[in-house]
Amino acid sequence: MERGPAPLRVAVVGLGFGSVHVAAFRQDPRCEVVALCSRQLERVESAARVLGISRALTDWRALIASHDIDVVSLAVPARAQPEIGSAALQAGKHVLFEKPLADTLAGAEQLAAAARGQANVVTAIDFEFPEIPAFRDAKQSLTAGAIGTLRHVAVTWRIETYNNRMKLEPSDTWKSETAAGGGALNLFGSHVLYYLEWLFGPVKSVSAALERPAADTRALDTLVTLSLVTRAGLPIVVSIATDAYQGSGHRVEIYGEGGTLVIENRSADYISGFELQTFLRANDRASVGSRVEPSAAESDGRVLATAAVVRRFVDGIQKGRASAPDVMDGLRVQRLMDAVQRSSEQRRVIDLDPE
Repeated sequence: MERGPAPLRVAVVGLGFGSVHVAAFRQDPRCEVVALCSRQLERVESAARVLGISRALTDWRALIASHDIDVVSLAVPARAQPEIGSAALQAGKHVLFEKPLADTLAGAEQLAAAARGQANVVTAIDFEFPEIPAFRDAKQSLTAGAIGTLRHVAVTWRIETYNNRMKLEPSDTWKSETAAGGGALNLFGSHVLYYLEWLFGPVKSVSAALERPAADTRALDTLVTLSLVTRAGLPIVVSIATDAYQGSGHRVEIYGEGGTLVIENRSADYISGFELQTFLRANDRASVGSRVEPSAAESDGRVLATAAVVRRFVDGIQKGRASAPDVMDGLRVQRLMDAVQRSSEQRRVIDLDPE
């Protein structure tokens, strides 16, 4: 009997969200997670035992130098990705990145340059929202013109994250420091900026404000307010808050001449629980669909979405073609975030077209 190709040997760098990466790769029979890497030996060895991974390392450089690793999956803070990712790409490894791609635009450009220099290497970045059925069905409806010419879009995402609820300091977690890759824009706005362009096309201009409560002395944005205009002239307003006790969740309202689409998730799972509602002027009624919950065997919706990104990533590796989203999509979002930061600092509209 003819045997299929050997599984891709995957190493995951980073704990925490790294467990999601491990579970996502394990859903694809073409992959085998063979190594786990993190800085603290005791923690990484313990995690490897729990996850059933044979190799536990503390030195990512040694891991990248290994000839028996095909794929490096990064679940590390944004400020760590440029150094580790560039080294992995230059070693000829395929790389899955977390979002945002980097903590600075220069870091994202470094990664894009490293990827361009390796023609046979495939990259991916874990932008998960286009994998959600409600978002995919909304895009299909928009493509079909179901609600006619679009008028405007409103996005609200209001939650209270653990680090804000517990008032954790940067010494406790990198997620409490914007410069390290934490904050509402990096952690949540990056997702929103990606899916907005996926749904509505390139953003032309940005007006933004990044804020935090006056009593909060951390260098951390907890409120993002955006006014965007796409190249097609569609206005979009966005409000993201990560310190909203009993917040209303995540809601995308899309208004058109012939109706309205609403994508909403009030659950604690950031990925599962989304529901798409369609309101059509022609029949003056609403239809509800596209709600998918995680299965009993897989209780974390992030695994389901990340697994979809992984499947396309592995397809690209096996077929020798680009995956989507990839490092260039990550660079585009980094440019948008850079424009948001400059707009907030300078209190002016940033025009992206000349860039």
